[in-house]
Amino acid sequence: MNDASHDNQERRQFFRIDDTLALSWVAVAPNRIGAVMEQLRREEDLGVAAEETFAALSRRAEKLRRVQEPEIRALFELVEQRLEMLADRMLHWDRRNTRADLQQVNLSAGGVAFRTVQPVLVGECMVIRLGLLEMRRTVFAGGRVVRSQEDAPGQWWVAVAFQHIREEDQQKVLQYTLHKQSLQIKAQQKQGE
Repeated sequence: MNDASHDNQERRQFFRIDDTLALSWVAVAPNRIGAVMEQLRREEDLGVAAEETFAALSRRAEKLRRVQEPEIRALFELVEQRLEMLADRMLHWDRRNTRADLQQVNLSAGGVAFRTVQPVLVGECMVIRLGLLEMRRTVFAGGRVVRSQEDAPGQWWVAVAFQHIREEDQQKVLQYTLHKQSLQIKAQQKQGE
C-alpha cells in the first residue's frame, strides 16, 4: 500500500459518527478474543437459520393444532410449553452474560465508544457485537478499552479500539459510517435552505 492510500485509509478509519445501534459486549481474556468472536459468529449464523426453521415449524404446528384427538392435542401443548420455557431460559442467560440494548454510540471503522453501567478498566479486552440496523448486518470486533470515564453517577463512557475485526466487517462499518455521514450532510443542507 502506498503512503497516500495508507493515509486515506487511516483518515477514513477515524471518521466518527454518532448513531443509535444495537450493541452488546462481553469482557474476555486477550488470548480468547478470536475464539469468542468465532463462537458468537456461529451462534449468529445459527440464529438466522433457526429463525427460518422456526417459521417453517410454526406453519406445520398450526396444522397440528387442528388435531381432534384430546391425548395428541394435550401432548402437543405440553411440548410447546416446554419449548417456550427453554427459550425463556436461553434468553435470560443471554441477558445475564452480555450487556445488550439499543444505545447511542460514537462509531468509526477503527473503534466504538458507548455508555455502560458496568465499570470497565482501560486495557481490558472485549468482544463487541454491533447491529448495523439500516444495513441489517451484524458485525463482530475484538478490541481493547482505550478510555473509560465515569461521566455520571453509575455511568461510564467507554472507548474501544478494534484490534480484531474481519476486513469485510470493517468495510461494512466504513460503508455504514459514510452512508450516515451522507444523510447528516443532506439533513444539514435542507436546514440551511
